[in-house]
Amino acid sequence: MEEDAAILPGPPGRISVAGGRIKWLGTASDILLAYRVYRRCGDKLELISEVPIQGDNRGWYAFEDAEHAHCRHLVSALDHYGNEGQRAAATLE
Repeated sequence: MEEDAAILPGPPGRISVAGGRIKWLGTASDILLAYRVYRRCGDKLELISEVPIQGDNRGWYAFEDAEHAHCRHLVSALDHYGNEGQRAAATLE
């Protein structure tokens, strides 16, 4: 019998970037620990920050990466069990 697969957290909503400022809307999930912010410059993908959940996780979050505004940015959710959801790419504002 197959073991139950972990249920991964969904990506945050409305991820956008403008001038190196990445922002996204919290998912309102009560099992999340943090959001992870990644930077992709060329072929290199790098975890650049782990932003802790605030309050009820219903508000906006932001992270500044102005020196690397030309790179692509992605955000994922991390739950209390250590499961990381799919990375979602920021769209240009």
